[in-house]
Amino acid sequence: MVTTNMRSQRLPAIDFLRGLAMIIMALDHVRLYFGHGNWYSDPTNLETTTPALFFTRWITHFCAPIFVFLAGTSAFLYGSKQSSTKPLALFLFTRGLWLIFAELVIVNFAWTFDITFSYIILQVIWAIGISMLVLSALVFLPTKIIALIGLILVFGHNLLDSIKAFGAFPKDILWYILHQEHVLYVGKSTVIAHYPALPWIGLIALGYAMGTFYTQNFDEEKRKRRLLQIGISAITLFLLLRGFNLYGEPNPWTSQSSSDVTKFIDIYSPIFSQHNKISTITSFSPHDYRTSTGLFSIE
Repeated sequence: MVTTNMRSQRLPAIDFLRGLAMIIMALDHVRLYFGHGNWYSDPTNLETTTPALFFTRWITHFCAPIFVFLAGTSAFLYGSKQSSTKPLALFLFTRGLWLIFAELVIVNFAWTFDITFSYIILQVIWAIGISMLVLSALVFLPTKIIALIGLILVFGHNLLDSIKAFGAFPKDILWYILHQEHVLYVGKSTVIAHYPALPWIGLIALGYAMGTFYTQNFDEEKRKRRLLQIGISAITLFLLLRGFNLYGEPNPWTSQSSSDVTKFIDIYSPIFSQHNKISTITSFSPHDYRTSTGLFSIE
């Protein structure tokens, strides 16, 4: 782990990005809770949505990855101020346990208002908690190795899509937690592993590695140039992979009727559409089987 001391002040760019993601997420949750009929309709259903509603929902796909990635960056910055790696590892481990508890108890109750916890959804707070637990072990490795692990998990986890589990044995439950969205029945409770953790572990590892860009001996202009290069490369790669249905998305493009919404998207958003075909992008989780035009599958 790099132990170069960081400046005491906060980094405005990171705070701004995290705050922007929170605003977008809040917008989406307010729409869900207070919009008329939104519990029973999909804002990306092209038969019923509007252009503004479609894009305010679509853009929320950035929120969870930003939170997890920046959690890794923040972990690096915290660790750089410590005299050794052990305090960082302990912090990540205890914070991960707290986030898992918060998801199971506080967040689930806030969503369902069910004091019996008969319906439990393991979502992004759970995924961040699991990722922090794993990162608490990874931080003892060299940063370059952590970056390599992150790249392998982010770019390679879809190679595991053909591996399916259907039972309730410990190995099956572990697979649901790591990679396969699934519904479990525990006593009288229904538990949905909605955010499989494997790609999120990769994201938090990459975020941790990016923290090296913010050490005092890293030139500011070089950092900006590197971030711009990585950002452009990532967007270009996404467009190529998604545009040609090459890899990483289990749901291919689907043809839609020629409505005002699809015409609007065709005209103003060629990134997301081509020849009256709208790209469906797997929603929220980087590896679940819910598309942006439907609910999650229950196996």
